[in-house]
Amino acid sequence: MKIQGTSLTFAVLLSLSCWTLGASLSTQFLMNMNQPGGDDPTLPEGKQEKTEDDGILPFEVKKISWSGISNVDFHLTLVIACVWVIALGSTPVLVYYYGGKKVTKSAMVLSGLMWLALFGGIYLFTNIILFNSPHFKQVRSLTVIECTYFMTQVITTVGYGDITPAKPRGQVFVGLYVCLSFFVIALLMSEMQSVVMNKVAKYKEEMMTESAREREASSPSRAMAFKPERPPFAPLLTSLGIFAGVAAVWASFFHFCPGEDKTWMEAIYMSLITLTTVGFGAITPTTEAGMLFGAFFMFIGTTALVNVVQNFSTYVLEMDQYEA
Repeated sequence: MKIQGTSLTFAVLLSLSCWTLGASLSTQFLMNMNQPGGDDPTLPEGKQEKTEDDGILPFEVKKISWSGISNVDFHLTLVIACVWVIALGSTPVLVYYYGGKKVTKSAMVLSGLMWLALFGGIYLFTNIILFNSPHFKQVRSLTVIECTYFMTQVITTVGYGDITPAKPRGQVFVGLYVCLSFFVIALLMSEMQSVVMNKVAKYKEEMMTESAREREASSPSRAMAFKPERPPFAPLLTSLGIFAGVAAVWASFFHFCPGEDKTWMEAIYMSLITLTTVGFGAITPTTEAGMLFGAFFMFIGTTALVNVVQNFSTYVLEMDQYEA
């Protein structure tokens, strides 16, 4: 059976599709609660307007306070967290399965350890470890939504820096989570490299097979004139289109979401900085809906970025073989 070059990425996207559905339902619920007159602890307390100076256009600086009491039903947040953990913890197994490889015991053990670490992290971050944030009025533990948002930043290496551990023990524990995230990234990068090299080897083999076939069926002059087929550019364009689509969804959400109300320029800048895992942190989610959406779409966006890198690497290496 032929394994397509983008099977890894689409497999991970498939495993995250249930996240998108959950995020959409929860986001709609949160939007309904963010209506005027509602008591959303993450809505702005006040606004300051910066005056125009030296040609800089005025913009609004929002003062946001998160009370630590979520407006989302506690049982719903637990369901969202469970879906988030199970989908992420299954990534090692899914990478092997959809990559056409036999699922090894090591992959299953790694998946089990990830489930344990993620569930344990949610418990510790929401009950024991204390955090600081410009949005907090005092040092406190996280809500479940804040926790999934924070852990997503750690695992994807986006690292906005808007939530940080306040005590040394919390800093050590978060450091261990950073190490865990590197194991996950290393696994995905290794599998991506394997897919790229397999595609290049298959392309080279097809070139040699077609050349030999031409020698047998044609005259020597036609065999000398044989030219292999140029590598297709469509997969790279498709992956770029997927990434652009995810970035557009991100920008649109943070532009139209009640309580976020970011300008188009801010939303586009935020989407590109976040989905490329740069994560400067100048513009971040300010509502529970924004945090929940970000927790899901950070994974989807970074997976789409991996797809772009994979197809770009494959195209470049195949072009080297084609032009050799």
